[in-house]
Amino acid sequence: MKNMGNQIVYIEWKGPFSLSKLKGLCSEDDHGLYQIYGSHPVYGSSVLLYIGRTGVQSFGRTIHNEGWHHFDNADGLQVYLGKLLTGNELPSKEKGHLIEKSYKILVYAHSPAYNAEFINTFHDDRELHGLQIINWKNYRDLLPEVSGTKWASGLGVALENFKLKKLFSEYEFELDASAAEYAACASGAR
Repeated sequence: MKNMGNQIVYIEWKGPFSLSKLKGLCSEDDHGLYQIYGSHPVYGSSVLLYIGRTGVQSFGRTIHNEGWHHFDNADGLQVYLGKLLTGNELPSKEKGHLIEKSYKILVYAHSPAYNAEFINTFHDDRELHGLQIINWKNYRDLLPEVSGTKWASGLGVALENFKLKKLFSEYEFELDASAAEYAACASGAR
């Protein structure tokens, strides 16, 4: 959906599902994004491990082909499925493109442990700058809203750097003032 030059994507999330329940999700309508939660040796239990997208295959086929059933604690994995809410039926090519763009920005914004390869190679993607994702219903640990302005452009990074510079410059000023005060006390001028 377009809005003043920006693109808003609404994603409705459902779940949790076990891996065994996903085997039957093989229809033409079973496409979109998914989140996988489980245990991680560093981050703990029941954490976001992975965000994926279906491409041309269904949820059931894609997740099975990725081999999650071989995961150490496969029985403890929980899967949440996200489908685009478009209002009208989009051509499959356009829908696939929206899924791919949504996937990129969600992975970059949330940094799941098993998406590290994509996170480390992420770059300033102009196509994502006007993208805004609104997550609906059972989106679990995802942010309710994610925008390309913050996560896919230099603007978000620049804003964070500006805040840090401002914080450190104020901190340095306080240190300089404290050092001058200390020097005055130590010399007996105070």
